[in-house]
Amino acid sequence: MAADPYTIRIYVKDGDPEGVRLIDQMNWTGQGIVFPREKWQEARNLPVFDLPGVYVLSGFAGEDDDLPTIYIGEGDGIRNRIESHAKSKDF
Repeated sequence: MAADPYTIRIYVKDGDPEGVRLIDQMNWTGQGIVFPREKWQEARNLPVFDLPGVYVLSGFAGEDDDLPTIYIGEGDGIRNRIESHAKSKDF
């Protein structure tokens, strides 16, 4: 059985396709946000971080790593959780 088609929108906040991107799917209340670590200070004040959510952190723990390290977390308002990780996780 084929899945129903749907539309996603990607809003490129500052015009940089590698910068902060907000993603939503039509007829769904959730929202995604993607940004590189160096953009955290810019992205951290967005209202989406006040909401409950699941987040995925990814990066390379060492220079010789072939695969990224992945951390999945959740919170009831995820700003403080991500802020804590930004200070304590290297990847």
